[in-house]
Amino acid sequence: MKWVGIDVSKKTLDICVLENSKIQNKQFANDAKGHLTVLERMLSIKPDGIVIEPTGIYHQQILLALQQKDLPVFLIHPAQVKAFRTALGQRNKGDQQDAWLLAQIGQTFPQALRKPNPCHELQMVLRQLMGYREDLLQRKTALLNRLAAETHSQTKTWIQEDVAQLTQRLGQVETQIQTILKQIPEAKALDNAIKGVAEWTIASVLAWLPNELWGKAKAASGYAGIHPENQQSGTSLDKAKLSKKGPPEIRKHLHMAALATMQWNPELASFYTKLTQRGKSKMTALVALAHKILRRMMAVSYTHLTLPTSDLV
Repeated sequence: MKWVGIDVSKKTLDICVLENSKIQNKQFANDAKGHLTVLERMLSIKPDGIVIEPTGIYHQQILLALQQKDLPVFLIHPAQVKAFRTALGQRNKGDQQDAWLLAQIGQTFPQALRKPNPCHELQMVLRQLMGYREDLLQRKTALLNRLAAETHSQTKTWIQEDVAQLTQRLGQVETQIQTILKQIPEAKALDNAIKGVAEWTIASVLAWLPNELWGKAKAASGYAGIHPENQQSGTSLDKAKLSKKGPPEIRKHLHMAALATMQWNPELASFYTKLTQRGKSKMTALVALAHKILRRMMAVSYTHLTLPTSDLV
């Protein structure tokens, strides 16, 4: 059995080829030239599997390149990688070591891996636009906070100009996002389907949730980390905590949607009230409401999965 782990960073790709107990490590640039070299190497050694840990946007290009060559590439959740590292008693974290760990996981626990569908082109664009929007919002908030405490007149003027520029660019980005959403059947189906769920929640879910999970309520909630996790040992049962294993962008927007539905959606507001009346804390009830919203979104999208499978591969 020959397994490959690829640890992805912004500038480099650390490759570990694990064949039984034999280990080979190489490092390549995370750019077009480096991707071509990695592809040539993978095609020559013909591995049984290639394991990648998703790292925001930096893994997407090499993942797509490997998929286009029909190489057996898999993803594993970062939380699972952390758990494996802990189980093996590893104290240090390094790129070569992480690449070996990914290959070891593939060789030993292939059932933990997920076979990804390539991002549909529209989803990839949507993900990049939503990421940029989040960055603009954070920068605008930071400037507004600075402006509130600023006393120097010239500095205040500069900050106000910066805020105006960010606001203008934010409007341009949001217009682009709305244009993309109009081209995605699932987004059009979700628009106004659940009262209180705004288009930015829809955009976030469709951008960050892998398309192979669209329409799958249980799998989607697990990936998003919006479900409770019980910690039990013997007769001891700790209080359930939110998993938080998935993209924080999804949880953030679902949290905002939960707050909005309590005001604009009587049915879901009633669901929240019943939970609090049964003794659940407000935060626990809010998480349950966010979980319910995501599951409903998946139920709606399930009936509108009309993107051609050839586009998703």
